[in-house]
Amino acid sequence: MRFRRSTSDGEPSIYAHVAAHLTEDGLTDRGAVLPDEVDASGTTGLRWAPGALEGVMGRHARPERDEELVRELHAAFVALADHPGPASRARVRSACAAAAPRTHADGLLDLLRAEPPQDAAGSRRETRELVTTTGRRSEVKFGLAVLGVCGAPDDVPLMQTLGRHDEFTLYAAVAMAGLVEDPVTAWMALARTVHGWGRVEMVSLLLRRPREDVCAWLLRDGFRNRVLYGYTAHLVAERCDLAAALHDDADDALVAGARDILATLAEDAWGGPAGGLLDYEDGLAATRRLLALLEPRALTDFLAVDTLRVFAEDNLSWAGDDRAAEEASRVALGWTEEARGEIAAACRRVQAVELWPDLVRVELSRGGDTISNEALEVARRIGMPTADVVEAHLRTNPGDGAAWYQFLVGADAATLERALAVARDRLPLDDLASGPALDLDRAAPVHRAATYLLQALKEHPGIGWDLLRRALRSPVIRDRRVALAALANWPTALLTAEHLDAVAHVRDADPDPDTRAQAEAILRR
Repeated sequence: MRFRRSTSDGEPSIYAHVAAHLTEDGLTDRGAVLPDEVDASGTTGLRWAPGALEGVMGRHARPERDEELVRELHAAFVALADHPGPASRARVRSACAAAAPRTHADGLLDLLRAEPPQDAAGSRRETRELVTTTGRRSEVKFGLAVLGVCGAPDDVPLMQTLGRHDEFTLYAAVAMAGLVEDPVTAWMALARTVHGWGRVEMVSLLLRRPREDVCAWLLRDGFRNRVLYGYTAHLVAERCDLAAALHDDADDALVAGARDILATLAEDAWGGPAGGLLDYEDGLAATRRLLALLEPRALTDFLAVDTLRVFAEDNLSWAGDDRAAEEASRVALGWTEEARGEIAAACRRVQAVELWPDLVRVELSRGGDTISNEALEVARRIGMPTADVVEAHLRTNPGDGAAWYQFLVGADAATLERALAVARDRLPLDDLASGPALDLDRAAPVHRAATYLLQALKEHPGIGWDLLRRALRSPVIRDRRVALAALANWPTALLTAEHLDAVAHVRDADPDPDTRAQAEAILRR
C-alpha cells in the first residue's frame, strides 16, 4: 500500500499534475490549480493564488501547541522511515494535516537532525514516495522539507519540478540548498521560472547572500512579480544599493528597473506591504540619479514620474494631528521642502515633453481584446479625452474590465448613461439576475462590467434601475450589496413601489444575513 491521493480515484498526484502542465514558458493556468483545491479553499468559492495564503498571512498555530505538533510530526516521519506501512503513512497524513508547514517545518527539521531515524535509506525512500504520490499540498511541503535533510542530489530534479509552482517554490528551494554545490545559482535559475508568490519568496531568499550577479538581475528584472512590486522593491533597493548602481553609464534595463522600484517605493511611502521610500535611506539620492538618467520614451516613464511627483508635492494635509511627525520623518531622510521642490520640478520637466499625446494615440489605435490601461491613465492625467475610443472598444470587447473602469472612473451622469447604453446593447444583462447565491466573484463579462457600473450608480441616484433590479438577483454578493448601497442613496421620493418590492424580496429571501439587513435598513427609512 502507498499513500492514497487526497483527490478522487484517477486524479494525478500533485507532483504528476505539476509535471504534466509545465511548458517552456512555465506552468500553465490549469497547472496552477492543484488537485486538492477544494479542500484547501473551503466552500467560500474564493481561491487563493498559489502561495498567497502563506505569503500574506502565514499559518500560525496556537503557540502552546507548537511543540506538541512538531513532536508529533517528528515521531510520524521517524516511524515512516523505520516502520513503513499503512499505519505509519496514515500517521504522517494526520500529522501534516494538523500542522502548518510555514510554522512547523523548521522545528521538525531541527528534531530530525538531532534525533534522526535509524533507517536513513528508508527515510529518503518513503519521503520521496510521499512527495511524488500525495495529492495534499501540506504533505508535499513537509515532505520537501524532510527530503532536504535525508535526500540526495538525484532528488533535485523533482524539487525543481515542484518549485515551478508558486505554492512550493520556497520549500523546494530550501530543500535543494543542501544537495547542490552552488545553492545561489540554483535559486537564481528557479526564481526566473516563477512569477507570483514564488518569485517574492525567492527574492527574499536570494538577498540573504546578495552576490553581484544576483543584484544585477534583481535590480533590472528580478524584483518584478505578479503579486505586488511592493513586496520586493524596498528589499532589493536596500540590499543591492540601488543608488550606487545608478552610475552615469547605467544601461537601459537598469534605469527601467530603478524607475519601477522607486515609483513603487513612492507609492508605498506612507504605508505598503514591505517598506517604502521613507524606509530607504538613500531614496533621495537614488531618485535624483534616476531623473538625471531617464530618457522619457514610454508611457510607463510618465506614470512612474507622476508617482514620484505626487510624493514630492504631498503637503501631508491628510496626516491631521500627525502632520508634524510625518514631516519630521521625511526631512530626517533629506526630503526637505527644497529637495522635494527640486524633484517635483524635474518630474514636471519629464511630463512636459511633447511626445505623450502621440504615444497615447498610438497605443489606443492598436486594437485587440484589451485596451491599453497605461494609455488611458496617461490620457486621463494630461486631460486628453478618450471616452469615444473607450466606448467603441467596449462595443467590440464588452468583457474588458479595465476598459469599463477607465470609462467610469469619475464619470458624470452623461458618461454613465453612455456606459449603460453599451451594457444594454452588448451584454446579456438578464444573466446577471440568475439568482442570489454566496459567490464572491464570477468571471463572466456581465459581472466584470457590473462591478464598475454599480459603483458608478452609487454616485448618481435615480439612474440605471434596470441594472440595479437585475443586480439585486445576482449570485455575487458584492453585486447585490453595491446595488443596495446605490438604492440607499436614492431620495425617498424616487423610490416607487416596484423598487421597494424588489428590496423587500432581498430582505426576505437573500441567503446572506448582512445583505438582508442592508435591505431592511432601506425599507425602514
